[in-house]
Amino acid sequence: MKTIHKLLATLAILLSATSCVGDYEMPDLPAPTYDGPEANITIAQYRERFGSAASGTLIEDDLILRATVTGDDEGGNIYKQLIIEDGTGGISVQIDANNLYNIYHVGQEIYLDLKGLYTSVYGGELQIGYADGDRIPSDTFDEHAHRNGWPLPDNVKPKEVFDISTLNDDVNGNVFTLVRFNDVHFVNGGKTQFAPVQGEYGQEYLEDAHGNQLLVRTSGYSNFRTETLPVGTGKVTGILGRYNGTWQLTIRTIDDVHGFDGVPVGDEGGDTPSGDLTTLFAETFKDGQGDFTIDDKLIGEGISYVWTHDSYGYMKASAYAGANAESESWLISPVVDLTGATGCQLTFSHVGNFFKGTMPDNAKVWGRTEGGQWTELTVDGYPAADGWKPWVDATVDLSQFDGQRMQFAFVYTSSTSLAGTWEVENVVVSGNK
Repeated sequence: MKTIHKLLATLAILLSATSCVGDYEMPDLPAPTYDGPEANITIAQYRERFGSAASGTLIEDDLILRATVTGDDEGGNIYKQLIIEDGTGGISVQIDANNLYNIYHVGQEIYLDLKGLYTSVYGGELQIGYADGDRIPSDTFDEHAHRNGWPLPDNVKPKEVFDISTLNDDVNGNVFTLVRFNDVHFVNGGKTQFAPVQGEYGQEYLEDAHGNQLLVRTSGYSNFRTETLPVGTGKVTGILGRYNGTWQLTIRTIDDVHGFDGVPVGDEGGDTPSGDLTTLFAETFKDGQGDFTIDDKLIGEGISYVWTHDSYGYMKASAYAGANAESESWLISPVVDLTGATGCQLTFSHVGNFFKGTMPDNAKVWGRTEGGQWTELTVDGYPAADGWKPWVDATVDLSQFDGQRMQFAFVYTSSTSLAGTWEVENVVVSGNK
């Protein structure tokens, strides 16, 4: 019977062409029906009973848990687990299988036979797993999990949260539950992606209207990892977890991020105050290098280029290709017209790695009047240490070019003993005009 149900569920997915958490369509097939023993334990009772048990403790009693799937692996951000809730709380079920959403989609009610499964503790949080803290083998889970009806994702409603600081008021009631944070913004909204490096977790922060922050972790294998963090204030839904006492949010799919107004926090519009800067030139590098040109003044042995556009949406300079190479490469802006403008400045976001503390010496900005001599300019902000995060917003004073046509350049240098990596995006020239 299990095999038949699995085949029917797989066929149902193909027929319904499910695309996101809320788009599930019930197929025109007999729904799976559970006719076994009634549930006799809740998630809250499971926590109370096994909360002090060691990880890998065998569950020996005939315990049936009735719950609904609230988090699956459709977006690639939840890995080898299902998140289930029953009204008394939520919990993670660790399963050694991929593409679980094809069978156990969000909104699917299940009856879980706990006898023969094991407790699991990870990061200080109680879960349901298998012996020795391992995941439940796929076939074993199918024997213990009984679906009842088709998934009803529209019936899965997140808990509404407006103040992040209230999460500690009911730790057991909040952990592993589906929540929606309202009136929040990403601290780095518009500046970076959910997980810029494939295979590495991205770590960003949500901030609420009270200034409280919450960590958002995104897998480097999720199917939305290269999406740029939205700008402005909106709503974010996800599975609320804890790791060694620290709250963190896991977004299921990109549809969990919605309603963002696009207005940078602190820039709510209205009349423009006297003295505010006007944007005179902008290039994000999201889709390419724009009108910038590259001048390779020195290309060392073993490399054929230094500056290149990265598909993640920024320009990157590196002279490492299996070994450090000596180089000097300029990423030069088009001519920017500052006629009639005063108090001009250049702003951009950047990050570096492998510079070993030498980034200010090897990642510089130069400027000149149109056709004039280049001169080094002062960059007011560099990352405090090597690493891919955090991105730093930097400002360069261009007032010496007020009222003129000018160019600026990002100048990267390296040697055979050291070749860092420099990434640049969101370039803006502004001034009073």
